Amino acid sequence: MINFVTGNSVVEICLVEECKAFTASGHYDGVYRRVDGEWTFARCDFYLYHRVLLAEG
Repeated sequence: MINFVTGNSVVEICLVEECKAFTASGHYDGVYRRVDGEWTFARCDFYLYHRVLLAEG
């Protein structure tokens, strides 16, 4: 039975901080493990590509 797997996910994020709109993107690399029949994160790392004010494009 397989109890560890890997996966990744690319994200684009829109957020507002102090009334300023930002855009950001990056990706997650994850290692998942099965514990008592349920999958949980064993490790999750986020890599940021960019974070910029939306007005600056």
